[in-house]
Amino acid sequence: MELNCPPTSQKRLPTIYKNYSQYIIIFLTPSGRISETLDQTNKQVLVILASYSDIVNILNEILQQFKGKTEYFLRQFNIHLKGVILMQDSVLKEKCR
Repeated sequence: MELNCPPTSQKRLPTIYKNYSQYIIIFLTPSGRISETLDQTNKQVLVILASYSDIVNILNEILQQFKGKTEYFLRQFNIHLKGVILMQDSVLKEKCR
């Protein structure tokens, strides 16, 4: 069976944003799985596969570089990812049982 899929964002990005020379898509999934529409031959648009755990680890490494509102936002986002998305918050885990 052949799927009739619309053009991927990876193919469309350069046609929509013509004034840019580089393009990056971050494909974010709970497990870091590979996108079904990923075109690995497309050298114009880089696709980075990432899991929520990857983002938490990156935030943990870079948080000390920021101050003020940016630091606050990144810390809150990190807490949200760990607690709600990844269920690493033991109190929240217990309440969801």
